[in-house]
Amino acid sequence: LWLDNDGNGQQNSEAGYNGATVNLYLSSNLVTPFATTTTANNPVGGAAGYYRFLDLDAGDYVVEFVLPPDYIFTHQDAGADATDSDANRFTGRTGTYTLYWRDSNQTVDAGIVLPASLGDGLWYDDDDDGVQDGMPAEAGVQNVVVRLLNSSNVAVDDPNTPAVDTYVLNTDANGEYLFSGLIPGDYRVHFDLPSS
Repeated sequence: LWLDNDGNGQQNSEAGYNGATVNLYLSSNLVTPFATTTTANNPVGGAAGYYRFLDLDAGDYVVEFVLPPDYIFTHQDAGADATDSDANRFTGRTGTYTLYWRDSNQTVDAGIVLPASLGDGLWYDDDDDGVQDGMPAEAGVQNVVVRLLNSSNVAVDDPNTPAVDTYVLNTDANGEYLFSGLIPGDYRVHFDLPSS
């Protein structure tokens, strides 16, 4: 388990995270953990964030990383398998791994990151000077649709809701909005122009 400080979903010499719980499930029973451990320093190399499950029978397994407080999971499967994050960003669980007798899989890991947020407000610019300067008429605009996009103008998934493909908000009574729970990166904001 490592700290993906740049939010790219790849472990680029980034530090590991100790003290996180990791559960192992048989794919035939995803309710009760088959085994549980905690990330710690690698007994060989000393690097943090290390975990292992030893002496396993051949079979199909799923790994679950328990998210530490205040963190979110980074992008899943973003590049080379040896250095990517395998955890689903909502469940913390990986896909199924099949082990045969005497197999060893040392590529099942997860990246975590402290989430970022982006927001401000939308207002009536009554004097058309580009500044919200406190004029009585320059109040916030309520119920305007605000969309979060990546740097290529593609809609961003809502990181807080598994079933929602786009992160869309409406400005509140003060004309304010806040996109939260974001993986660090480059974003753009699109405002739907009100009809009146």
